[in-house]
Amino acid sequence: MNLRKMIIAVLGAASLVMLANAPVHAKKDGRDHNDASEAVRKGNALPISTIMKKVAPRLGEILEIELDEEDGRLVYEIKYLDKSGRRMEAYVDARSGRLISKSDN
Repeated sequence: MNLRKMIIAVLGAASLVMLANAPVHAKKDGRDHNDASEAVRKGNALPISTIMKKVAPRLGEILEIELDEEDGRLVYEIKYLDKSGRRMEAYVDARSGRLISKSDN
């Protein structure tokens, strides 16, 4: 593995570790960190570390994760770069961790 690829791999792994340990947050519907933490505590949402383990390997480089409400249910909106470098969005059911949809951003 050349040096450039090794640096990219190390930075990618470090980013994943930071995201896995980062607090859940949301912006779009006014939820704040406390609301997201409460949803996890009540069992209405899986912890972000669990979501990352379930879906990150199938997506790509994770850029941002938000907890949002769509059609009456909590979802994680995940912005990421796919393997070709395109900016994408995925929606994951916050309670089950099931991937709902993926689309171009």
